[in-house]
Amino acid sequence: MRQVSGLAGEHPRSKGESGTVFLAVLVAVAVLGVLAAAAMAIAANAYKASTWARDRAKALYAAEAGINRWLFLCDSREATPSDLDGSIDGVAYTVSCAQSSDDASVYLVRSSASTGWHTCEVSVAAKSSPEAWQHVVFAAGNLNPPRVENVEPASGPNGPVTGLALPDVPSPDWGAYRALLEPDISWVTPGVPPLSGNLGEVRPVGSGPHYYRNANISRIVGPVYGDVYLSGCNVTHGIIGPVFGSILIKSSNINGPIVGRISGSVCIQGGNVSGIGDADSVIDGDVKMSAGVNIRQGGISGEIKGNVYLDGGNLEVSGATVGGSLYTGGNATLSDGCTLLGGAFCEGNLHLRDEVVIGHKDNLPAIMAKGNVNIQQGLHSTVSVDGVVWVNGNLNKGGGALEIKRGNLVIRGNANLTGNGRYDIRYDYGLLRPENQPPHFTGGKTRLSLLRDTWRSSYQSAE
Repeated sequence: MRQVSGLAGEHPRSKGESGTVFLAVLVAVAVLGVLAAAAMAIAANAYKASTWARDRAKALYAAEAGINRWLFLCDSREATPSDLDGSIDGVAYTVSCAQSSDDASVYLVRSSASTGWHTCEVSVAAKSSPEAWQHVVFAAGNLNPPRVENVEPASGPNGPVTGLALPDVPSPDWGAYRALLEPDISWVTPGVPPLSGNLGEVRPVGSGPHYYRNANISRIVGPVYGDVYLSGCNVTHGIIGPVFGSILIKSSNINGPIVGRISGSVCIQGGNVSGIGDADSVIDGDVKMSAGVNIRQGGISGEIKGNVYLDGGNLEVSGATVGGSLYTGGNATLSDGCTLLGGAFCEGNLHLRDEVVIGHKDNLPAIMAKGNVNIQQGLHSTVSVDGVVWVNGNLNKGGGALEIKRGNLVIRGNANLTGNGRYDIRYDYGLLRPENQPPHFTGGKTRLSLLRDTWRSSYQSAE
């Protein structure tokens, strides 16, 4: 019998099977090689990207450091801004500046820094603005009493600064403010024949305009439809609305008040008037009076939705609500619950009595006075101010409370807060931005501040 060698079921390996195994090994080695090469490439690219990003950041930080050093040197040396070079952490920067062709107080600043991979340029605009707006109290005189526990902030970079030289305090361009606040209304001769003579009580008929010249009138009684013009007239008992139009008066004596609803404005050029408005009166437009107009008795009361403007002379506003601003070329007295939403601008002394509220519009001050500001309210009354207060003379607080809710005090004289009653002054940090600071001020100690929304950056790569 023939014997079979080897174990049962064992078969000899063919040449084809050996080749397949070898090919599989080669493929595996090749795949591993590709993966290894890819991993090395990824690692190299990651390192390169990391170095690229780091150098980009270093170039940016160095360029910004140049801007910050330029600002610091300009402020600390109080010198004219100029170009400079420097370095930080081994990265060099170059800063150049040029005045804007549109505004000499604005500087266009560029800082460039380079690393091995990148050159970064940062550009920004900086404006020279009064330092006065950057402190809660900025007074050339004294702050009396010297304690500041009711002033916020009481210290630090925006705290009170007193005892300055007068040239350090900025001054307003009063002409610019007069032009800004003056209502656009004035006397013009209407194109209708005037009525003259002794007219007694007048109740105008028709749609107007209604023109009276050199007439003696007991009073004018509404409703009046259209504008009313008075030239060289005497009105014994005033004008009683409603008047659905404006009232324009030239060189006339109005011995009674102008009261009721006036849907337009009131313009008085020369003469006298016994008062404008009462508790129930509403004037939808402005009140404008020329220099020399004498307002007897009650002054201005009621609600005036526009501005109140007196070119020259003294003015008393009692219990009135003014939606716009008040301007007078002389002295002004605000009393008995008076509210001015658009600020008080006085080229004489400003007297505040009893409850008074003064606000501001846009970036205009709440109070500007060429003379003194005298707060004379009762012990339980409050003068509340929202905005900047600029005083050429002294600010004198008597009894009652003074609240500056959001703003600051800029005074060329003394801030005398020694009267009975509290005072609270809270700084408006929005004033740190030059675009929020009051316009039309010149002179004084200045600082350079960056303008919002002007920061730009750009890069150039070495590759």
